[in-house]
Amino acid sequence: MVQVAPLQLRTCLLVLLWGAFQHAHAQIFDFEHTRVPGAHSLQTQYMFHVQSMQDAPDVSQGMPSVSFRNLVLKPMPDNPQAPPASKLAGYKGLQVSLVPSADFWTYIDPQRFCADEQDVQAHMAQDANSLIFKVKSAPEVIMHTVTDTAGSDNVVDLTTSGSYVLVFSNCGDQGGLAVSGTVEVKNPWGFLPAIEFHKTSLYGCLMLFYICTTIFWFISALRWWRQLLYIQKCMLGLNILCLLEVVAWYVFYTSWNSSGKSSLFVFIVAGLAACCKMMLSFWAALFTSADGEKDGEEGSMCGFDLKVHIALMLYMVADFNMRLIMAFRYSRALSFAYILLNSIPAMLIGLGIFIWVHMSLMSYIQKLRERKDEANASFYQKLQGVLVLALLAAGLTVLLQIFDSTVDDQSRWGSHFFMSDGLGQLSYALIFGLAIIVAAPRESIQGYEYSSHLQVEGAVVGAPTAIFGDEDCDSDGGGNQVSPSGKSSKV
Repeated sequence: MVQVAPLQLRTCLLVLLWGAFQHAHAQIFDFEHTRVPGAHSLQTQYMFHVQSMQDAPDVSQGMPSVSFRNLVLKPMPDNPQAPPASKLAGYKGLQVSLVPSADFWTYIDPQRFCADEQDVQAHMAQDANSLIFKVKSAPEVIMHTVTDTAGSDNVVDLTTSGSYVLVFSNCGDQGGLAVSGTVEVKNPWGFLPAIEFHKTSLYGCLMLFYICTTIFWFISALRWWRQLLYIQKCMLGLNILCLLEVVAWYVFYTSWNSSGKSSLFVFIVAGLAACCKMMLSFWAALFTSADGEKDGEEGSMCGFDLKVHIALMLYMVADFNMRLIMAFRYSRALSFAYILLNSIPAMLIGLGIFIWVHMSLMSYIQKLRERKDEANASFYQKLQGVLVLALLAAGLTVLLQIFDSTVDDQSRWGSHFFMSDGLGQLSYALIFGLAIIVAAPRESIQGYEYSSHLQVEGAVVGAPTAIFGDEDCDSDGGGNQVSPSGKSSKV
């Protein structure tokens, strides 16, 4: 039986996430939880992306390499079909191989990939019942036979840039087997895959940007703290969420590069922060317009609140699922149809919420103009324009992510970070910066600042020392009342 299709991620979101991290921690593939192929079968497990010393942007860690560490064959515990350990002595049918993805079908014959005695005599293979290739010489393929004894670690330098498929094959007649140990692939700069290299710099720059915007917004809001609009308070929360997200991604990629293992906890924090910042953006716009439209109608607001919660929770689940699929898209070689199927729900729900926000703001702006509140109407109309820009940027970003072809061409790997993360993150940062300029607390939005003064020399706090009634004032003919002192005051 041949299983040449890539491993499929589980449909359950949490099981999918946990399973993916169990099997492959970044560039270190752990066989502890991997099912060994049955007799005379083959599986593809993972995709590694490597750059040679000549192509690498950073060569501080030396030659790229693959290491087969502590790989040991043993009977599967609690499996009635597992053979006794004595039968595994001298077993040479289990191979772990790294095959260039571009030449995968050049080397692998799905109908005949196990050698026999005739192949040994023809010098196509060293041993019978072992993995065989279509050609006699396959210098770019790295193969390691797993035996029942650990032996020494096998480290092989990688001299050619490209994507490598981790192939797990069992050409022997034994089933019910288990393997322990790891396969580690390292690039000239560390363990970070070649297609992810520039993301550390991206999130480092974004981290500095959001630190600056958070400090700026907090200082700007201090003066008007008691008079902040609801949407301005939400923008302070957005600053913090954006900063949390980029810090988490920065920690995720730097630790991945240095240790070879990525943190599941940091990955979840970064992913949830990314989803929550979008939810809070929608939340702020919807409730700002709703508060103005409903005018405090408790029953109506309760129903509206429930609808918003349901819509945003559905969006969060769909968006996190799409982000998860995108994260494992290239390491698991997922099909385009599978990616599209998991992206459409988030796109449709997001578009629906955008339209909802747009219509709510239009209605609220119209109501403000009916009240002759042109200042606030102009303010929210500018925010509506920012949201339209956000919709266009989000739509373009998702489409480019889905149809991203930069990984297919090794010469374009340097621009992959921009297609997968950079465009979306930089567009959001630019639009968020524009929103900060539009919604920055100031007198024209907040109104006049209130401050109390202590009573000094008999003065009355908050009131003039002399009060005149209308009957004590004369009209100057221009709509103003003139006090006995001769100073006019507008009524």
